[in-house]
Formats: sequence, C-alpha cells, structure tokens
Amino acid sequence: MLVTLQVSATPDPGGLPGQDKLQGLVNGVYSWSLILVLAALVVAAVAWAWGSHSNHHSAASAGRRGVLLGLGAALLVGMAPQLVNFFYALGRS
Repeated sequence: MLVTLQVSATPDPGGLPGQDKLQGLVNGVYSWSLILVLAALVVAAVAWAWGSHSNHHSAASAGRRGVLLGLGAALLVGMAPQLVNFFYALGRS
C-alpha cells in the first residue's frame, strides 16, 4: 500500500508575532542598501572622472568598473522583491 504525504504552506503575515517589526527591518535594510549603492556610484564616478582627467588609466578603469558594478547592484536591489515573488510563484505552480 503506497501512502503519499501531502504538505502545504501558505504565507500568513499575521502568523507570528513581530511581523510588523520584521517588515520594518527589511524595509530599513532595503533603504540602506539603496543609499550605499548610490554612494558607491558617486565614488566610482569620481574615480573614473579623476582617472580620465589625469590620464591615470588604472584609476579610470577601476572607476568605470565600479560604476558598472554599482549599476548592477542597483538593478539587483531594485529587482529583489520581484525576483522573490517570481520564483515563489514559479515554485507554487
């Protein structure tokens, strides 16, 4: 006799105490990550400009790489909620 066990899970925001505090913490970390990405972009852009202006090719290259990495980080941070929701929906189907 073959018995199959079926398990289900449904996200419930009110299921645990402290849900509002956890959501506030996540929102705060999300905000800080955007601020840090912006600061990294400014620093990298300054390094790129300084390196280009002073013919320091290594600094210009590092600044350019920093700008590209900062833009990629901003893209990932901005897409993070949608990525989680997409893969959650994909896993549920």
